[in-house]
Amino acid sequence: MWLLPTVGGMSKSTQFLTLKQALQRLADQGLTVSDETIRRWSKSGKLPATQLPSGHRRYRIEDIDALVGLGSVEAGPERVA
Repeated sequence: MWLLPTVGGMSKSTQFLTLKQALQRLADQGLTVSDETIRRWSKSGKLPATQLPSGHRRYRIEDIDALVGLGSVEAGPERVA
């Protein structure tokens, strides 16, 4: 888990996850998807991401949890039950 500096009104305690951590958090909540799915959701705006200067993305815990909690994720071919 990462704590990044305040950006665009986010609180200093906003916690971010790496791609691997985001995948694991989704799997822990019963939604198994591929890393490509996470990247596609990020590019399409479905899953907001913060891009680091290195090009790596970080995902807010709240946004990952909202994907499962709100039922806004549509099942796709990469979903494993």
